[in-house]
Amino acid sequence: MKNCMSQIGKSLVIVFVLFVTSCVSTDYVGISYDATDSVQVYYDEENITVAYEIIGRALGEGHRFRKVRSKLVERAKEEGADAILIDGLGKDTYANNNYTLNGQLGVRVSSKDQINATFLRYK
Repeated sequence: MKNCMSQIGKSLVIVFVLFVTSCVSTDYVGISYDATDSVQVYYDEENITVAYEIIGRALGEGHRFRKVRSKLVERAKEEGADAILIDGLGKDTYANNNYTLNGQLGVRVSSKDQINATFLRYK
């Protein structure tokens, strides 16, 4: 019995880790450089006071804007960006047909927060 509970506990931890890590995703198209240690975040291009070049564009999706933003910053570090410019915020609404209520198949409408970002590298 104790071994069974231990297996259930391990399975729950694995499911939890998969759930937490799959909640936010990023897609990046652009040039990659050596990783950077820090990334500045801008919401207005006029606030950028140093010369830069655009190295790519990214889309982050998840269920909380704050988490999506953090994931984009981490991705920017990996791609070698010095800064990101948040270009837009949005929501992607989609239907999930696997929902059942009282034996009836239904459609559950969900949404994901989206952030569009431009990755920048200082000159």
